[in-house]
Amino acid sequence: MAQNPSARTEIPCTGSINIDGANTARTLPILLPFAISEVRVVMHTAYTGATATVITVKREVKVGSNTDAVSIATFTIPITAALGQVFLVKVADFDDTTTAPGETISFVSDGGADPTTTASFAAIGYRFDEGLSAGSTTVTSADKPRSGVGGVKVLTGTSA
Repeated sequence: MAQNPSARTEIPCTGSINIDGANTARTLPILLPFAISEVRVVMHTAYTGATATVITVKREVKVGSNTDAVSIATFTIPITAALGQVFLVKVADFDDTTTAPGETISFVSDGGADPTTTASFAAIGYRFDEGLSAGSTTVTSADKPRSGVGGVKVLTGTSA
């Protein structure tokens, strides 16, 4: 897998979540093969509560579903987290950090915070090529190389 360090990409979740309960933030479906090198958290509020919140990062092989999801990492948001604070968690050396097209990345809270604590999440990493080229004159198809449901198919469009 060829990576280009100058081409780091951010894949944010679709919104912030309240981390006081067992809530989940998700990215939109991944459209290109993507290798996660770190995750980031931005606090929308100061942390309230006496118990730190544990977040589990997962690679969802079925779009928007924790069924059969693969856990990548866990980390703890400290009770000292302040409004606007950003946390970085390096995961490049962990297992299962490459995603296939059609998968999503989720961030699941265990609910340690009080009801007014919210945060946003994002995955940072690199897109890479797996050999299917867009714009070929033949329709080609391949199973997803690592996991997931369905396949990847190349279609040729015409100018409108």
